[in-house]
Amino acid sequence: MSMTTDIMPAATPSSFLPAVSREIIQLATPIYALRPLLNTRPFPAGKTFVFYKQKGARAVGISQTGEGAYTVVDFRDYEIISYEPPIFTEGIEMSKAFVDTVQGVIDVWHDQLNSLARRIVYQQEKQVQAALDAAAGTTITATGTSLGFTGTEFTIASSLGQKDILAAKKEIAKANLVAEYLLINPVQEAQLNYLPHYTSYGYTGENSPTNGVVGEVENLRVVVTTVIPAGTAYVVSTGRNASGAYEPLGFWIEKSPLMAFYQFDVDRVVHKVRTYYHAGPLITSSASVVKITGMSTG
Repeated sequence: MSMTTDIMPAATPSSFLPAVSREIIQLATPIYALRPLLNTRPFPAGKTFVFYKQKGARAVGISQTGEGAYTVVDFRDYEIISYEPPIFTEGIEMSKAFVDTVQGVIDVWHDQLNSLARRIVYQQEKQVQAALDAAAGTTITATGTSLGFTGTEFTIASSLGQKDILAAKKEIAKANLVAEYLLINPVQEAQLNYLPHYTSYGYTGENSPTNGVVGEVENLRVVVTTVIPAGTAYVVSTGRNASGAYEPLGFWIEKSPLMAFYQFDVDRVVHKVRTYYHAGPLITSSASVVKITGMSTG
């Protein structure tokens, strides 16, 4: 759908426009990189989100019962996590004279809403990145060390190396979780592309360990986004584990979904669009996040 001035209710002082809300959501959805890692949970207004997390759920042990003995009872205790998401607003303003002049040349409403959608996505993605950063259960410093084709280690200082990725995977595996994602900035993507064993397919025709960086590295799906600060990377599990325990990485808690409001300011002769949403990320499994630091930022 493309927005035109025909559907803007200029005669109405202030209106909630579901069509504009849907337009912004449709424009925003393909841009998300980090938010899809979290389950979206709508939550009633006036309530605080409460999550009951089973302690030690990922650990699996053997309990043997001798003849005539009581049945072994294993009850896992729960911890309670509560969360109140933040409120965010964004907006655009355009003079009627500008719209009257430009709308016939380009679809200025669609163009401005597309820009607004990108700002909203960046805002939400930065929330997720900040939550991941704060919740990281382990932080390791990159060594820049990798294993060459000859079996000899080599090091590129201030770089993300194969050994660093494997070390982060190991930390998640120690928590009985399965590492699934590598979240990096384009600067670190370039560092991975420089390593011969991640681009060897073009030279040897063999898939050793991957056929290119944007895809999978060390069985991790690579997500490249500028939302991740340069010099930092994260190895993440969404909660997969061998015991099948319920261990979600986290949730996107949504008290109020994205809403768009339109107003025509008669004093300034200006079109106004304002957006509002009451939502945010809650990371519930710190063991699912390993942060890698100490790499160059340029």
